[in-house]
Amino acid sequence: MSRETKTIETPVGKQKVVIKTWLTGRERRATRAPFYEGMKLNIKEGDKTEVQPKENMASVVTKLEDTNIEIVVISIDEDKKDILNKVLDMCEKDFGFIIKEISKVVNAEDF
Repeated sequence: MSRETKTIETPVGKQKVVIKTWLTGRERRATRAPFYEGMKLNIKEGDKTEVQPKENMASVVTKLEDTNIEIVVISIDEDKKDILNKVLDMCEKDFGFIIKEISKVVNAEDF
């Protein structure tokens, strides 16, 4: 299956980043897995349900971001190796730009 992609350019480093424009159902599930894995569900008497983090929420958010980067970003300056670390090592403004673009894909903002 052919996948539509788009190329974005980071504002500071001017790196060319190729990202997916949409997710498969399998990828959508994978982007949400760290959140669900980081939560515990307590079912209490009288149909009361309580959701609590199993771990620090910052850790859950970090895992979510890492997973989203790994799933959505295809290449940086035509290199497909070690994408996560390359994004994490970018300056904060470029990192934030990429996270914002990834969020558009993961949250299907175009739909």
